[in-house]
Amino acid sequence: MKKAGRYRRWTHWQVWVPVLLAAAALLILLSAVYFYEPSGGNSIFPETIENLKLTNYFEGDAARRDVQSLHNMEMNVKSAYKAIYRGDSRVTIWMSESGSEAEASSLLEKMVAGIRSMNSRGMVLFSDPEERQISGIKTYYSVGDGEFHYYYTKGVRLFWIAISNPDPDYQRRIMESVIRDM
Repeated sequence: MKKAGRYRRWTHWQVWVPVLLAAAALLILLSAVYFYEPSGGNSIFPETIENLKLTNYFEGDAARRDVQSLHNMEMNVKSAYKAIYRGDSRVTIWMSESGSEAEASSLLEKMVAGIRSMNSRGMVLFSDPEERQISGIKTYYSVGDGEFHYYYTKGVRLFWIAISNPDPDYQRRIMESVIRDM
């Protein structure tokens, strides 16, 4: 009969095997999260833009809240999306779909007017919008928050694209690719 209060001695393998198994499981989980690549079948966004890979994709209520925070107003849009691309730089695309081209254009003009209005009151978050033509599409361009922003409409879709790379040629290639592929 064993004496009460006496502890059982664990051998090294009885201690370390569960610890190593837990560490291996954690490593596998973290690797899966880090190397996750979304499948193209679930996204309206291309898998790659230039040398960047699609790493995050949002739609539905989460994307709608994010898009509305860009506009800083309640919006009546049919759907909203957000995509993040990463590689040697980062590109974030916010997109909303309106009920008509006129509604999408109206939202764009409200955004442009809102940025100009904030700037005129000294609340500068972005540089004044500059109008540019890229691939036959009228786009607006601003600099702010350490990124380079392009916004435009194409049909019923309104796009806001933030590019981290300061190279104007790189930005133009990204924009031409997005305009062509979306």
